[in-house]
Amino acid sequence: MFTRSMNGRARRVTPGVEQLEDRQLLSISVTPSVINLKNLSPTAKVTVTLISDDANSRFLLGEIQNVMITASSGGATINLTGREVKQRLKDVNGDRIPDAIAVFRRSILKSLPAGLATVKVTDGIVSETGTFVVIRPGRPGPHVHHGHPGATH
Repeated sequence: MFTRSMNGRARRVTPGVEQLEDRQLLSISVTPSVINLKNLSPTAKVTVTLISDDANSRFLLGEIQNVMITASSGGATINLTGREVKQRLKDVNGDRIPDAIAVFRRSILKSLPAGLATVKVTDGIVSETGTFVVIRPGRPGPHVHHGHPGATH
């Protein structure tokens, strides 16, 4: 391929493709991605979506009645299987393959410690995982008045 430069001369140019990113998207989506476990409302929910974007997730979607869903963090694991408030199949990524959506009460996660947590969907052989963050904001400590040593409230 040839192109003209600013001075009018032809020069040889070879088109190329530059890879800007190399990342794999997770087949498991957890929303919200940050879950505050302090002061849980009885209506607060967490949604786990298994997206049909690779061979493993498509296999699990075909076996959806036989999968186990767990959440784990800091050595604690909670079995979420069968504890859904609502579940349905719906194409969320536009590939015309139904994706699995399971909605749980956030209070089900109350025994997880703060930190990075993992949701795992498995049939015992094939697994897909996704992550979310658990936060447990602490109560503020005593307020010390500046200029008045020892005065707290």
